[in-house]
Amino acid sequence: MSVNNITIKGNLVRTPELKSTGETAFTSFDIAFNRRTKRNGEWVDSAPHFFTVKVFGKTAERCVQSLSKGMQVFIVGYLTQDKWTTQDGENRSKVCITATDVVPVPKAESSVYQNGEPAYVDPPTPVRDLVDDIPF
Repeated sequence: MSVNNITIKGNLVRTPELKSTGETAFTSFDIAFNRRTKRNGEWVDSAPHFFTVKVFGKTAERCVQSLSKGMQVFIVGYLTQDKWTTQDGENRSKVCITATDVVPVPKAESSVYQNGEPAYVDPPTPVRDLVDDIPF
């Protein structure tokens, strides 16, 4: 048995837009995050990392209604790999996150550092849609 779960917190790079394939609504957006580590007694932010997040069904509809560029969100889901061939015949692939839960982080909780030290923030309870909304 394999386990494929991811929980990540990041900032929206762009505002989600609703799309559909047949009767299934979906959206995709990118999030950016960086790690903060202590080096030589100083807190240092790493270079940003970017992930594409795919969301389906009612969760996608809620994302489009309530999220906008710059907001901080918790993403819960699993990793998927998109594969395609370019016009030049080259095979390409990209690892994405397919979200089962997307939870906006309230502004009061958006800073995870207190007095320069990492602080634990309890994530808000996500509202979960049925996984049956995913069209595959």
